[in-house]
Amino acid sequence: MNILVLGTDSREVSAIQQIASGDGNTVIPVSSSAEAWQIIQKGGIQVLVSDIDATDFVPFQLISKVRTLKDSTYTLLITSRNDDGLLPKATIFFTALTPQRI
Repeated sequence: MNILVLGTDSREVSAIQQIASGDGNTVIPVSSSAEAWQIIQKGGIQVLVSDIDATDFVPFQLISKVRTLKDSTYTLLITSRNDDGLLPKATIFFTALTPQRI
């Protein structure tokens, strides 16, 4: 599985890479939504992981752009906020994320 990780905190991205790179997954780290969008448009990304607090994810409207594609890309958003109005038309679950839940 190809997993695209969008984040600016190197420790956070590294932790996600360590968790997600098992079982033959390929983890591709990027630091901007524009860079992520270029890669996603090429196809082959099954999962997008993004910290919406530390990236340009919301202003770039990456979630809306991903939804326009025919390919299915699952999106896992990480946030420290407790605000369900972050992204329109999105289902957001607030829960602690552990390696077992991924």
